Amino acid sequence: MTALLAAALPMSAYSASLAIIQEEWGMTNSQAGLVNSATAVGSVIAALVIAPMTDRLRADRVLITAGLSAALAQILFPLVAHNFGVAMTLRFFVGLSISGIYVTGTRVVAERFALAGRGTATGLYVTTFYLGSGLSFTLIGAFIPLLGWRGATTLFAGLSFLTPIVLYLILRGYRPSGVRDTRATLDLSVLKSKPASVMIFGYFMHSIELSHLRTWLTPFLAFVLVAYGGFESEHAAARAAVIFGIWNIVGAAAPFLGGVLSDRVGRLRAAIALCALSAACSMTMGWIGGAPWAMVLALSLVYTITTGADSAIYTTSVTEVAIPGKMGSTLAVHGFFGFAAGIVSPALFGGLLDITGRESLTGWGLGFATAGIGGLLAVLAMLWLMRIPAAYAAIEARTSRARQAAH
Repeated sequence: MTALLAAALPMSAYSASLAIIQEEWGMTNSQAGLVNSATAVGSVIAALVIAPMTDRLRADRVLITAGLSAALAQILFPLVAHNFGVAMTLRFFVGLSISGIYVTGTRVVAERFALAGRGTATGLYVTTFYLGSGLSFTLIGAFIPLLGWRGATTLFAGLSFLTPIVLYLILRGYRPSGVRDTRATLDLSVLKSKPASVMIFGYFMHSIELSHLRTWLTPFLAFVLVAYGGFESEHAAARAAVIFGIWNIVGAAAPFLGGVLSDRVGRLRAAIALCALSAACSMTMGWIGGAPWAMVLALSLVYTITTGADSAIYTTSVTEVAIPGKMGSTLAVHGFFGFAAGIVSPALFGGLLDITGRESLTGWGLGFATAGIGGLLAVLAMLWLMRIPAAYAAIEARTSRARQAAH
């Protein structure tokens, strides 16, 4: 967990410094956006290429290599990036490396914990990543006035070199478990597992909702402050960013708590309950801009917590129902759909705002509602899976036996 947190601390440096960097380098808005797109592309490629490697190669060695790569890419950014092209290249490698750490680390956690506690362990792992993301934005922003964006980024990028060191120390006794594949490439036959395929679909719908939240909740809060609170746009944007940063730190425990809940009541029941709550928040969020500010804040906090809470459940479940010897490829497909949602979702929401206008509650309401539709589809998928005895047993019976054995 320490290793993942250290790697994540400088991860949001570009986004936190974007206004300064864009002016300093004279980048257009399209170029500024493409730099972030490069990060997402790197994440997708890592999910498709690095995760399958762990079906043949030792996951600990892949993990340590990804940790070192992430540290190098992140510290080079403030040291050598002075234009759009270099920034885009380095952010691509940041996405590639961080995703490599995340998906490979998920496998290591799954291998090291029994079924009875796997949801809790995976939830804690995902929570650490969420916490690192929130802290990254907050800490970089806090240190920019003191050190400038390059100094602040260099400081936390230097700390990310703890990642490969900590990983080396804690994984010295690691031994791969289970059947190993003879290949190190993506095997799409993992989709023949019906439980795994449905869980991956649920994760994709969850990721669309999460991407909507991360991309558009801050602008929505700023819109509310300007339209109904009388704030100037710059002050509104700053306050909205601080609020969302705090919500992310508070909500970082959500995946852990979701994982604990799934260990106690079962994966499918927990996923259905949490996803239904987040879908209800999505369907409501964009329409309440004119409500009292305290109500807007309360719903945005609940929305942040419930949207992240079911993340670990899907990730845990796919490790439990993966075809023997194919966990790496299963996690690769799982990760691909999760990261791909981050490319599709913001454009969908933005397109609706372009059509309806940013100054209207209709655009915000419809935009967040598209995330709610995704959440409802995930709920329907889990309900459908519960009606198939073999698929249901593959997920719930194993965890049920494990819980009984633990007691």
